Amino acid sequence: MTDTLDLALQASGCDQATVLHKPRLLSDNGSSYISSKREIKEIEKQVEEFLNLILGATNATVIQRYEEKIDQLERAKRLLTEKLESQAEPKGSFEEKLEPVLTFLANPWKLWETGQTAVRRAVLKLAFEERIHYCRKEGARTPKIALPFKALGGLTTEGVCFGAG
Repeated sequence: MTDTLDLALQASGCDQATVLHKPRLLSDNGSSYISSKREIKEIEKQVEEFLNLILGATNATVIQRYEEKIDQLERAKRLLTEKLESQAEPKGSFEEKLEPVLTFLANPWKLWETGQTAVRRAVLKLAFEERIHYCRKEGARTPKIALPFKALGGLTTEGVCFGAG
């Protein structure tokens, strides 16, 4: 985050900036928000299963155990619901999130040419599956290309080649 702030300061020509609030990353609420919803649905299924088991049970001790388990699940569900309410739902439409990805896929070289180290590292991480290996005698080895570029590689027309492969 500090690298991004430094790049923004350089680009704007300012020498300092005051951060009013810590920005939230998508990883702070995006996947967690979705997994919390999924867990709540799973708990509801389990409660329903235990209720069905109670209907078929005849032993009072077994019924009591099922009720205790339902109680535990309901408490867990309440905690997840509270956690979910404290998180903000990921903002922005699917199209807004997809646009930067498609821009990168269309022309990663354009981002590379900016010369910014942080941007170049991001391009390398997104374009290749692993670090580029270097051999002293033979030079850089052919890297393994990331899945999106492999998929795009199948779309090439004759005489046109997209990057290393």
